[in-house]
Amino acid sequence: RRYEFTEVHDWTVDALIGLMYSTSVLSRVVLADRAGAFEADMRQRLAAVEPSGVFRERASFAYDLGYRRRAV
Repeated sequence: RRYEFTEVHDWTVDALIGLMYSTSVLSRVVLADRAGAFEADMRQRLAAVEPSGVFRERASFAYDLGYRRRAV
């Protein structure tokens, strides 16, 4: 059988910044002394897009569940 479902996740600006920091491309180590400027710029740009600071993501998932009958 196939099962499909949708989940809604609300991202805050802090959570999105944390997500960026968790990547190898934008980690605090890579950004080094530019991390503060990066964070301030990201906050400013995201606020311009969504003043509430909440970004809603709707993600769809599906999985197939099967089983094998045992031989009798």
